[in-house]
Amino acid sequence: MMSFMQNWIVFDISTDGHRKSYIEVLRKKISAFDGQKVVVEIGPLSRDRFFRLLGAQRLICLTIDDYFLLFMVLCFIRAFLGRKTWGISIRLLSLFQTQTAKRSFKKFFLRILMKTPGCRIVSITPFEQEPRLQSFAHFSLLDIQYWDLPYHDHQTFLNDPLSERIQKLRSGRQVVMSLGRQDPDKGTEFLTKIYQDLEIQKKFLFVVIGELRSAKLEWLEDFQKNGGLWINEYISDEILLRAYQSADLIWTCYHPQYDQSSGIFGRAIQLGKQTIVRRGSQLEKSQKLYRQESISIPWMNIAKAKEIFLNFEHQNQHLDVLPTGPTNFVEIFELN
Repeated sequence: MMSFMQNWIVFDISTDGHRKSYIEVLRKKISAFDGQKVVVEIGPLSRDRFFRLLGAQRLICLTIDDYFLLFMVLCFIRAFLGRKTWGISIRLLSLFQTQTAKRSFKKFFLRILMKTPGCRIVSITPFEQEPRLQSFAHFSLLDIQYWDLPYHDHQTFLNDPLSERIQKLRSGRQVVMSLGRQDPDKGTEFLTKIYQDLEIQKKFLFVVIGELRSAKLEWLEDFQKNGGLWINEYISDEILLRAYQSADLIWTCYHPQYDQSSGIFGRAIQLGKQTIVRRGSQLEKSQKLYRQESISIPWMNIAKAKEIFLNFEHQNQHLDVLPTGPTNFVEIFELN
């Protein structure tokens, strides 16, 4: 019976994307404040796991957008049992896009969860950046990947083969790098079309490090024909961090339907790398929040993007406002 009564459990259904980093930081930070062991539960739901989640004194559910119905059930049952449940959402901003039945359903039940005893909804987009989120979340917690690097063991690799390959190819050019999975949401088509221009190719080396998913293979083929470097495979967090070292600009100009916080952007901020964002996006608001001088381009406007790129002069980052660990962490998770 004791195995069902853990004090803290952090749960997610997978470690895809940035979830592994989120879990590790939460585990370390809560343990440091609370002094209690934090148990991590990752994977598909089973009968035993369901009862462990119900039995935890305090439960944190990550990326609840991917299993919202399950999260609702956990919240309602745990509220009846008098236990506290936190749900961290990474996609609350999608509630304000084109309305669908699914989004209306989510809005309706988020309002109910906001009033459910012991339930706490947490947005990773700051309320200062999007005040409308306060109707659907109790707290905002700055995206963990905007301040997580001090909580990870990482190092600089001076003789990294990938970095050496990029250095040989760049020939004095500035390096624009797109990291992580590559698909329409990540603006991959826009990136490859920009690099079709000969003047752009003379001034910049475009590098893509990440697996092509749900996209057209000709994007990759055309990009490579134009002299771009594309490592078409899944990349680990370690390789991703090493790759940043070789970049002058990080591509985070994402599709309007993918208007949300970005771990790639957050890591760039932490590492002092300039970013390329879509004009009018949430990431552009984040750029302004940290007073970051960088590139903002209108979506799928090739001519304007070319003009902006060719007029761009790289400069070392001297950010006036650097992301730090959130000051409200203790308040959110009631650690005092």
